[in-house]
Amino acid sequence: MYRWWIAYKYICSRFITVAALLAVTLSVTVLIIVVAVMEGFRSEMQDRIRGTTSDIIIESEIFLGLEKPDELCKLVEEVDGVESAAAFVQTFALYTPPSRRESKEAVELHLSAVDLANEASRTELDKILQALPGEPDFSHLDYIFRREGGRRVNNDFVWPYRKPVKKLFKNQPRKAEDLFSKEWIEKGLWDALEVEPGKIPSPNPRALLPPVVLGVECFRHVDPFLFIPGEFPRLQSLLPGSTIRLTSFTADGARPAEQDFLIVGYFKTGLYELDSRGVTLPLKAADHFLSLTDATIGKRVSGIRVSADPAHNTPQKLLALKQKIEQKLYEAETLFVTTQTWTEAKSTLLNAVKAEKVIVSIILGVVILFAGFMIFIILTVQVVEKGRDIGVLQSIGATSRGVANLFFFAGTSICLSGLALGTLYGVSFGLSIDTIQRWVHLLTGQELFPQDVYYLDHIPVKFLPEDLAFIILTTVAVSLLASIIPARRAAKKLPTEGLRYS
Repeated sequence: MYRWWIAYKYICSRFITVAALLAVTLSVTVLIIVVAVMEGFRSEMQDRIRGTTSDIIIESEIFLGLEKPDELCKLVEEVDGVESAAAFVQTFALYTPPSRRESKEAVELHLSAVDLANEASRTELDKILQALPGEPDFSHLDYIFRREGGRRVNNDFVWPYRKPVKKLFKNQPRKAEDLFSKEWIEKGLWDALEVEPGKIPSPNPRALLPPVVLGVECFRHVDPFLFIPGEFPRLQSLLPGSTIRLTSFTADGARPAEQDFLIVGYFKTGLYELDSRGVTLPLKAADHFLSLTDATIGKRVSGIRVSADPAHNTPQKLLALKQKIEQKLYEAETLFVTTQTWTEAKSTLLNAVKAEKVIVSIILGVVILFAGFMIFIILTVQVVEKGRDIGVLQSIGATSRGVANLFFFAGTSICLSGLALGTLYGVSFGLSIDTIQRWVHLLTGQELFPQDVYYLDHIPVKFLPEDLAFIILTTVAVSLLASIIPARRAAKKLPTEGLRYS
């Protein structure tokens, strides 16, 4: 018991020991917060990527070159572990906004077509439709309206047509079959936009156009002067109900394809590139637009998306399932195709984020080593300074092991106390990080986590047990190494050396 009491006195005798305690606490706190935030970003990004792709993707190495997709889908569905397979088209399209029409500078869009007759394809599209916010952000439209000299509304320069657009976002169907249905295209869309029935020609020429949905960030490119309530949205406004002219190439690449489409709604994937440039349409509409069906070859698509059953949804089982599919395609003599799981398709990005987390953890781990070095220096100095105390203790019966334990307890007490406080503060700060950043923004006006930069509405934090275990074990190992060397040195001192000059 005396060892703990003496160790406590040694710890409290100098302020430098308090500094070492603070160093351990802060280093553990910062390391836990940074690792948890980086893991949160990685997990959030992985979930978003996972929500926009299938378990396994079979893609042609040739532009729109996968032939006989219906037969291949049936063939793939015969593999044990495959729940469904659906053909898809993925290519590019060009669109020229009104602001760039004079310069003829076009914007490249990511065009994708899904088979609405396939349940798995509808489910994937439903997920990104359901993620659409019900409350759009009108700040950019207010700014443009004010900048261009728009009239005052309620003593302020605000876009005066918020009501119908807000109603549109709220009432837009969240299921693909409803969004592309005849009822929504011919009636529901115009009711949401508050277009008067008498203003809609009969038959409605726009309702006859093939439908498309855009990424929600396209809403930021809406021209507020091209929409008048009670009227048709004017041509080339990126609001639902407007038309958009897309230009691409046919499946054989022999000629350009150009067609007008009716914008029937928005979707949100959580990936900025897709939300700002993504265009999705039914496979039947893409067939007519890109001339996918040839009289001699038949239909051609980009590839097939395969959904695995829940029992085969782990990365290891998906790899085994991919090998079975590749064997099936080989037997069917399907050439020039690439088969990848979703993790393989995005491996570069996922590995880069994982490597960044490891590098940052190593860099911040050096701070823990520095704190351990401080403890080592403090104990080494105290062994020299407390030579007389050591001699007295040994002269009254303290063993060498007891003296070693005294300094070992002092060093480990500093480190373990800092570890406990750092873990408590790190976990508490991580769980409250959104509240803290909102308070900072409220008090200082400085936004620490701008949503338009990170494209997130919160700071993602995720604590993994293995990360916390690694930090705790590393800190304990450092404390043991920093304490055991001075403790062994103290144990080797002779009583006569400490009492010689007393």
